[in-house]
Amino acid sequence: MPSTQGNTPLGVHDLSEDMFGLSVRGLKTISHLFTQPKTVFEASRSADWSGGSYTPSIRLVFSILAVIAAIRFLWAGPDSYMSQSTFDQLMASPAINDPAVADLIRNEIMSAFLLMFPFTFMLAQILAALSLHIWGTGTKTTLRIRFYFLAITPSTLVTLIMLPFLSMIPLSFYWHYTVLMFVVTYLLDVLTSYRGAVAGSERLTRLFKSCLLGLTALVASLVANTGGFAIASLFVSLKFAALTG
Repeated sequence: MPSTQGNTPLGVHDLSEDMFGLSVRGLKTISHLFTQPKTVFEASRSADWSGGSYTPSIRLVFSILAVIAAIRFLWAGPDSYMSQSTFDQLMASPAINDPAVADLIRNEIMSAFLLMFPFTFMLAQILAALSLHIWGTGTKTTLRIRFYFLAITPSTLVTLIMLPFLSMIPLSFYWHYTVLMFVVTYLLDVLTSYRGAVAGSERLTRLFKSCLLGLTALVASLVANTGGFAIASLFVSLKFAALTG
């Protein structure tokens, strides 16, 4: 009989990790970013996140993005604005006059975009994090990236919550709701960074830097989405051209 001596007893934390890939520690990190962000930002200064008290911010954001991609049928399904507009653009192309072909290409574009979405988003946000110097003189690159991803974690979670409602609203209100999402995520980024670790002896200075982070994160998100969709469209178009040419 195999010995179990020295094994650590398994508990709810481990089961949660097995089922969702996001442990109780991750949920604690998210909740503290809303209620006491400064504590989490301070913990990120240590190599092991204050003895493993919190989940690393990059891992946390990527986990949320993975869930967003997994529920794509709720916000990017065949009846969504994104999918419908892609189909309409394909049908407007002189090279395509068959709805069945347009539907096939549309589905491939959407699948390619959603597959690369978490990676294009992470790349754009990492580049954004590297471009910002708002955390104080001497803040190392690794810590700047940790701070930045902590700042955008609440807004990424709220995006996950708000996205499914895109499939429930009339298409005529799509852009109104999209603008609302942008405003909410921007304000959350500003608020979290302001309450977290943005450097500055005066409130106005810290607020300005926090607004700069919010704007940078918003631009990075737009670049990730439009750039990712453009790359997916180009890839599928070249594939289709090669098959039909």
